[in-house]
Amino acid sequence: MMQASQVLIGRLVLNRMAIPLTMGLIIALALVLRSLRLLNTAYYYIYSPDSHWFNWMADMVQSGQTHDPVLGRSVSTLHSGLTYPLACTARVLRLFGLDSADALSVAGKLLPLLLAILSLVTIYFIVSRIYDRRIALLSCVAWAFLPIAIYVEGSGYLDRDGLSMLLIIIGASLFYLSRGWHWRRGRADLGWLIGALAVCAASGILYAEWLWLGPTILIAIVGASFASEALVRLYRHVASNMDPEETDPFELALGIVRVLPAGLVAAVRQSPWKQLAVIVMLHVLFLAIGPGFGGVFGQISYYARDLTGSSTTGELQGLGLQSLWGLLVFLIIPILIGIYAALRRRRRADLFFVSWAAILFLAGMFAIRLFLFAAPALCVLCGLGLAWLLEPRYPQDAVRYAKLAVVAGIVLVTVVLGIPSAYANGAHPRATINTHWLDALTYLREDTPEDAVVMTWWDSGYWVLDVARRSPVADNGLHSEEQDTDIATVYCSTEVQPAIEIMQKYEASYLVFSETDIAIMPIVSELGLGERLGDGQEIPWEMQDSLFALAMRNKLDSAGGLVEVYRNDQIVILRIDTG
Repeated sequence: MMQASQVLIGRLVLNRMAIPLTMGLIIALALVLRSLRLLNTAYYYIYSPDSHWFNWMADMVQSGQTHDPVLGRSVSTLHSGLTYPLACTARVLRLFGLDSADALSVAGKLLPLLLAILSLVTIYFIVSRIYDRRIALLSCVAWAFLPIAIYVEGSGYLDRDGLSMLLIIIGASLFYLSRGWHWRRGRADLGWLIGALAVCAASGILYAEWLWLGPTILIAIVGASFASEALVRLYRHVASNMDPEETDPFELALGIVRVLPAGLVAAVRQSPWKQLAVIVMLHVLFLAIGPGFGGVFGQISYYARDLTGSSTTGELQGLGLQSLWGLLVFLIIPILIGIYAALRRRRRADLFFVSWAAILFLAGMFAIRLFLFAAPALCVLCGLGLAWLLEPRYPQDAVRYAKLAVVAGIVLVTVVLGIPSAYANGAHPRATINTHWLDALTYLREDTPEDAVVMTWWDSGYWVLDVARRSPVADNGLHSEEQDTDIATVYCSTEVQPAIEIMQKYEASYLVFSETDIAIMPIVSELGLGERLGDGQEIPWEMQDSLFALAMRNKLDSAGGLVEVYRNDQIVILRIDTG
């Protein structure tokens, strides 16, 4: 009897500990994959150029500054992504004896990992409420190995996407779950109103850290969820009120028209229209009294001009098959299976995640960065696909073992491919500072005047600002068409004096050329010469006498007014000769 009781107690303890132990293992694997890039010493620990902007602002905030001596002006920290979380984390770390620079560096490595843990726990909690614990765990496995999630939560990624992703997961899930909330005051049930206000609270935080774009993504998700649910209900209403024996096309069309209005009203009433109405009205009201419709339209126009597939900014280029595979790898197989299973069942939860993924997939066709925010829905659909494969629909042992082998094979291949991919995460010379760039930026920081202004192509601007602590002529956030054209003219100029005059126009005393700039020569030549030249693999032959080509090949005459002050295998720094 005592032995049987011990066995029973042991089983209960094991069952209670199974979920925490499994989640602990998933979290540990996720953190390892998100930390592997720190072992790649050929690159700086921060990746994504915009990450440097938030790192630089966090340094200002943690030191209590509002006026930056590098830029010579006050800097607004509104809509500042990870700025304040980074600064607060660094301040806490300083209590353990770290100086401000080391504290900020450690915070930049730890904070993305903390966001990864919070995302995994949030996904498990939400999916277990919507489906069950098995699908929740499988969804967490997908999130742990999903390349999109590894990228935005990798140690050293300080752009806003990790935080925005977590807020969008919370906001969208609150919209779905609030259908089951009840808070009665008299005869009125106000649970739906609390849910709508909770979604708006998440949207407000998104606005504070990402302006209008974060809330727009959230509204697109909840709007797509509402529309998909209403359309399915409308279809069922129309189908149930049609004569299945009717074959005449005219009569079928007439019957559909006859039942469509009542079906549309019924479909909307049975869908969460009240939550959506409150969310949309509050957002419209906020826009009216906040930035104003004119300001929002101007911001939309600014970004929309690049959503043509020809943008020079990587995140604003459209999603292609190669990039889709790179973001999903072999997890795309269970994702497609999950989509099939969801569309076949058409349950409310299935429609929610399919519509979430679909609306951002369509948006990603214009700007790949928007597709990143489909990742939470994709990981749930992946969990659904894996669970569908594991369902015991067939009694034969051979079939069950074969399905288990398929699931194990997909996970194993994803892990095997994920390890080297995670090690090289962000390791691209135009996205992450390599050792050559780091040495050159260190020279600028240590061997140039503090008020020096540096001219280089705009996508190196944040590197100059954050690592070199010098003011760039143009950076990743602020570069006008006039600035881009002028800098391109400097690159393409065959005479030194016109280049010096352009540098003096912007009070720049230093000019930085890099081997990585060869990749953008078609864009530079189009702006500087009016003709798109080269293939991005080598300097176009038409530009062999350009200032850029001569400087990179160490053939520039120093008597012309620009003198070389630094050179390594990939970087050349020139300075205006002041005599």
